[in-house]
Amino acid sequence: MSYLYSLIETIYWFIQPAHWPTILKVGGGLSFVIFVHELGHFLVAKACGVRCDKFYVGFDVPIGRFFDWLLSLPVKLVNRQYAGVKFFQYFIPSSLLKFKAGETTYGIGIVPLGGYVKMLGQDDDPSQASAEMKLLERQRKLEAKGEKVPEEERISEERARELLDPRSYQTKSVPQRLAIITAGVIMNVIFAFLMALLAYSIGVDKGVTEIGRVHAGGPAWKAGLQPGDKVTSIAGEPVNYFEDLMAHVQFKNLGNPTDLPFVVKREGEAEPITLKITPDTSRGAPAILVSPASSLKIADVNPYSQYGEITQPDLDPAKAPQPKDIVTKVNGQPVANHVAWEKLLRDNRGQPITITVERASKDQPSGDTAAKNTELTFELLPEKKRVFGVIMSLGPVVAVQPGSPAALAGINVGDRLTQIDGQPVGDPQTLEDRLRALAGKPVKLTFQANTLTSAVNKLLGKVAKRLGEDLKPAAETPLTKQVELTPRALDRTSVSDTTLPLESIGVCCHVTPTISAIVPGSPAEKAKLQAGQTILGFALTAAEKPLPGKLFPVEETKPPIPIMQKATDARSLTWPMVEDFIQGADPSRKVKLFISKGVAEKNADEQPEEVTLEPVDSTDEYALTRGLSFYGATVPVQYSFGEAVSEAFKTTGEKLSMVVGFLRQIGGRISPKNLGGPVAIAQQAGMAAESGFSSLLLFLVMLSANLAVVNMLPIPVLDGGHVVFLLYEWITGKPMPANVFAVLLNIGFLLLLTLMLFVLGLDFGLISRR
Repeated sequence: MSYLYSLIETIYWFIQPAHWPTILKVGGGLSFVIFVHELGHFLVAKACGVRCDKFYVGFDVPIGRFFDWLLSLPVKLVNRQYAGVKFFQYFIPSSLLKFKAGETTYGIGIVPLGGYVKMLGQDDDPSQASAEMKLLERQRKLEAKGEKVPEEERISEERARELLDPRSYQTKSVPQRLAIITAGVIMNVIFAFLMALLAYSIGVDKGVTEIGRVHAGGPAWKAGLQPGDKVTSIAGEPVNYFEDLMAHVQFKNLGNPTDLPFVVKREGEAEPITLKITPDTSRGAPAILVSPASSLKIADVNPYSQYGEITQPDLDPAKAPQPKDIVTKVNGQPVANHVAWEKLLRDNRGQPITITVERASKDQPSGDTAAKNTELTFELLPEKKRVFGVIMSLGPVVAVQPGSPAALAGINVGDRLTQIDGQPVGDPQTLEDRLRALAGKPVKLTFQANTLTSAVNKLLGKVAKRLGEDLKPAAETPLTKQVELTPRALDRTSVSDTTLPLESIGVCCHVTPTISAIVPGSPAEKAKLQAGQTILGFALTAAEKPLPGKLFPVEETKPPIPIMQKATDARSLTWPMVEDFIQGADPSRKVKLFISKGVAEKNADEQPEEVTLEPVDSTDEYALTRGLSFYGATVPVQYSFGEAVSEAFKTTGEKLSMVVGFLRQIGGRISPKNLGGPVAIAQQAGMAAESGFSSLLLFLVMLSANLAVVNMLPIPVLDGGHVVFLLYEWITGKPMPANVFAVLLNIGFLLLLTLMLFVLGLDFGLISRR
């Protein structure tokens, strides 16, 4: 039922008047890009004297006739003479709008996946048209002699008029046909430039180069990049905005992608710092794993939080923080940026805080450009962390930050922390807070390392494989090492969706989903969970109420999500992510854990035990968000006309280069799962439209660049494939042989169909993007 619910929810979203402006902007923008492409074909065809019978945005497919055929199919199987029904044809037209002007019918098709121009005599197979011309000449000679033409060789009068009409596409020279075919792509490039010019003339908001979050264990973290750092250049090229940073990492320096020099400005440092970062490609695309800085402008209020729509559905907006409010003070003290905001949240966890926000006044007189904002104050209560009383085992170190206390103490990847000052490590989720509390004081840490034993076992495995014998692995005898180091006092914190960052000592650890202890009196104890059990999977039950603006409550997680057992496991969920899921989920949803009855690795085929738990509020742990999320930090950029022209040329060229670079890296540094289909395009366009008209224009620039480059790929069915066929005809003086053309056309069609099914599978979640 989930897909049916999703379809109904989508229809419900579309019929809400509040969403109509966004729908019109997105629909108009995407249709305009298609219109421009087809307009190029149309105008050049007209200029070359070709008759155009149809100009359509969208395809006028007779969907109603197809549904009628399906409805009649059972009867037709029994009675072939049955004429069928005509029901859907009256309710589902092939065209939403059409009219005829001159000799051309203009229209909007029912299927919004492209467009086309129907030209007189246009045939996908030029060799067929050439063969038909020869048959027609022979037919005319035989008819002149009064001889009968075999029916299978006869050319119809209508087809004969098309072949002989001087306004037919096939009668035009190869250069003219090349101009017609390439005109769509050229027009897309021209309009990409014009849309960029309009966007820059209006003014745009661009992301700042300040780093908001550094993902622990990633390339930037290992290199020492910190939240609040401002990137000024990469590999000697200036970086002005966050978009430039991302483009540089993903699409530039393809020949030398390692050790890219990042020059950054850091608060408290007089001179710029140079850091060498090697992008990571293991996640499907080159990335340094950083997030842009957030602003202090509220984007959303969690519906389950203190001021949420579900918690307090009738709350007066004047008595609650609202989206687009800007946080200016915390506890009466000014807040400079989002890094300072997060520090204040950490410093005041467990305590109420008072925030002051500025809200744009709705009664600002028309034409008054002076800012008239209302200042409001709200108290944010601490949010207790939701837990169910299981303490997991701390796994091995998976990353060490160069120059950190751990690195200087000789800690390596694979080492496992077992004791702190002679005491067990306890709950991994509270370990960083306990280490930070010891900042500036020497601490004795005990690690276990199986480095030597693991190396021996790997060597034995290789020898056994060569000899074809079963050699018994060496007994696992952990090596114990004790180090003394001093945890760092840090104002920053790193994030990670796969590991547990211990920022104070400079390592990231895996959290093994094997229970090390159960909290007395907790839901886990009541469910009789025991230490030593391994959690294999995780799910949330269905919610009791739908979210605001939705018709149906969120359904149960099906199938359960498997949990990573080892740091090298390719499964999709880690234990820290499970805790994040629980914290952000609807409180009415319970947790389902799937527990191994024995040792997980030895009983892989055993059916796990299912346990349902209801999380409770922790007595001493707190979440940090306070229910607020924020927009990204941007700066408004205004250009003079000359600057806008220059920037538009630069942007158009960069977008074209980015698309080419992306396509070149697919299957290599970039996974095909990063592709997006119509749904993904519409979603991205919707987000751009909600950000402003200039953002939508710049998105359409990118989309036009995509359409231009992809259409020129030398694949039959696409414009690029037709260009190849025309070049062959120009060079050889004759069309490509019909049999060769047919094979290439079928291959191209299958490639395009496979690609379409693949991206639709990604769009609708049938194929995982992980």
